Amino acid sequence: MLFTAAAVLVVGGLGALLVPRLWAAVPSWPGWCAAGAAAAIGLLRFTRLPARWARTGYHLADQELWIQTGLWRRTLAMLPYGRIQSVEVESGPLQRRYQLVSVIVATGSFHSFWLHNMDVTAADEIRDQLLRAAHEQQVAL
Repeated sequence: MLFTAAAVLVVGGLGALLVPRLWAAVPSWPGWCAAGAAAAIGLLRFTRLPARWARTGYHLADQELWIQTGLWRRTLAMLPYGRIQSVEVESGPLQRRYQLVSVIVATGSFHSFWLHNMDVTAADEIRDQLLRAAHEQQVAL
């Protein structure tokens, strides 16, 4: 969402600057409104990051993985280990810069659960624990 707001900000600002010069009949205010809205959305998302970080967590219970997310709409997902089909660890360029990774837990019912911005060693331990528990408690079809 933050990247979308930045893209709208750039496109809106360029549109507000370039379009009136190319077509004199087109006013510049719609582009500036789009750029201002994108800047406001980006600022709001940026200021809520610490609160979203504090409201996100996980717990490895005996029979399932619990994942809590959300700032305004809080959700608690409980995923039995037997339903886990794959566990992926990935990192983007900014995450690699700060030695962070995301753990993605996928199920067979088109659900994926994300654990964002974790330490590399903690993510490897969680991946190993989840794969071991999923293998032990795998549901036979």
